[in-house]
Amino acid sequence: MTYNIKKIDSLYEYLRKSKCIAAWKKASFRASNKKCAVTRRVNDLEIHHLHKPFIAIVRESLEELGLEEKWKVHEYSQEELLLIQLKVKDLHKKYGPGVVMHKRIHSLLHKEYGMQPTKEEFYEFKRNFLNKKYSTVCK
Repeated sequence: MTYNIKKIDSLYEYLRKSKCIAAWKKASFRASNKKCAVTRRVNDLEIHHLHKPFIAIVRESLEELGLEEKWKVHEYSQEELLLIQLKVKDLHKKYGPGVVMHKRIHSLLHKEYGMQPTKEEFYEFKRNFLNKKYSTVCK
């Protein structure tokens, strides 16, 4: 799929919409049987980067490629974008599948633990959720 990069501002948005993480998404859904890891719901699902946040994967990719982070995606050449996509894809394979979560539960995780919760914080969140700490929030 081709995107009009002039309409997409950030590299992060561009990469999330590109096909470079499609196999990772598919593997993540397959590993979870297409169910939320916390509630077991099967609708309104998203994938949480459990092992390394997406932003950190992108920054690691740029660093390994010797590229600087730029404000606008159109500031990268087509060749650079292709190299970045391939590196992001490889790093997603390296770090393994993400955790499938219901959209509201995923938002609550980030509300409670910030934008880059650790793997340990995810499991703490899941324990707290299952122990009804958030029962009034997620009815």
